[in-house]
Amino acid sequence: IFFKNIMKFNKNIAFLPDLSPSIGLGHFERCKTLSMEFAKKNYNCFFFFPLTQKKLLKKHKNFLKIKYFDKYNLKNIFQKILKYEIKIVIFDTYKKINNIENFLNKNNIYVVSIDDHFYKHSSNIIISNKKDLNNKYIEKKDQIYCFGPEYTLVKGKKIINNIKSKKLNILLHSGGSSIYQNCEIFTESTISKINNYGFNLDILCTNKKSKIYINNILKKNKTSSNINIIPFDYNLSNNLSKYNIVCGPAGTTTFESILKGCLTFSFQLFNDGRDDINSWYYLGNLMHLKYSEKNNKKIVNDCWDLIFNKFHKLKNILEKNSKVIDGYGPKRVSDIILKYYNKKKINIKKLDSKINFYKINKCKIQN
Repeated sequence: IFFKNIMKFNKNIAFLPDLSPSIGLGHFERCKTLSMEFAKKNYNCFFFFPLTQKKLLKKHKNFLKIKYFDKYNLKNIFQKILKYEIKIVIFDTYKKINNIENFLNKNNIYVVSIDDHFYKHSSNIIISNKKDLNNKYIEKKDQIYCFGPEYTLVKGKKIINNIKSKKLNILLHSGGSSIYQNCEIFTESTISKINNYGFNLDILCTNKKSKIYINNILKKNKTSSNINIIPFDYNLSNNLSKYNIVCGPAGTTTFESILKGCLTFSFQLFNDGRDDINSWYYLGNLMHLKYSEKNNKKIVNDCWDLIFNKFHKLKNILEKNSKVIDGYGPKRVSDIILKYYNKKKINIKKLDSKINFYKINKCKIQN
């Protein structure tokens, strides 16, 4: 019985990904993909979220084990870890949580961080699909670093897209939350240019607000019937293969589109310092604009002219060279995490649930 309890205790993993209307679903989706690999190995995967995200998760949870806490802080997170006997915690966040990672690590929790910014971490393993080309990251003893596009968390078989159509089929998106207002110039220029060429365009609107916004642009530009608004699609990753080109902010959809053999045209949605333009070309991305470039109408229009006029030549170049994202990133990452977790041989013991989160300081008496 004791042995069975230890095995059960060892096989519980918690994911804490970012999720909000402004950030979108990218963090959540890649953690969900990674959790499927752990599930194959008979691990129990939990997702911990603040209560404020409950509404967002109603239509996305798909039978996942989701547990909520009041606020995103160390005390609430640690209480959930104790309650569900978690031994591996995987963070996928833009928050700077080095203090949380450090505390968990010191309390025999194995910590993994999925990082897009090259932040400072106290995790056991740091995973990033970017190459640290500028040596931003300072290595620490006893930390494992897995940096590069081979660790991209998208799953599927790499295919060659052989759509034969007189008109190109194009998908325009703006991340999981469809915040087209943050890329107004790119959106309007793209719709206008594709309309002039007479190609087919689907515009993904995942909510009512984005649909109203896009409808106003379509009316203003007097677009043809070849341009359509499509709603949120649970099977979007599987349906990407019907498009020749997928354009929108760089993220999970970009990775999935590359895997499906699409030409990808991406840009930096926010000027948040995490974008490394060189990394996107390692991934097999066709074209990527910096934050300032995506707000320049001439640059956007020139890019589209180049893509449309040289489409087949560009497609052939990518088919020969875009091989880094192979669909095995989630398996690769899960294998690495379990390899080093088991190697570390953490002493399994009952965690102290009476840890004091409050500090007592000597007061000063003043008049």
